[in-house]
Amino acid sequence: AGSVSPIKFVDAKDPATLILQGDADTVVPPAQAEAVKAALDKVGVENRLQMFAGADHDFVITDDPARADAYCVQALQTMTAWFESHLKK
Repeated sequence: AGSVSPIKFVDAKDPATLILQGDADTVVPPAQAEAVKAALDKVGVENRLQMFAGADHDFVITDDPARADAYCVQALQTMTAWFESHLKK
């Protein structure tokens, strides 16, 4: 699986990239999102990493559904703003 990891293909021609990540994600470890961000930074690709405290892969927070809902709204707002600003360039 390592040979097809997206991090191996990062280059300066990549588009601006938004990364949304739960810091309790057990599917994609947060360190992988941080590594992708660092790789994009290294080649000068505009990017943003937004980490959601306590959130799992799908933003579920079992013991705090209200916070999970708020994260989903925040993620949607972040994506909307990101695409509005980048697709209009």
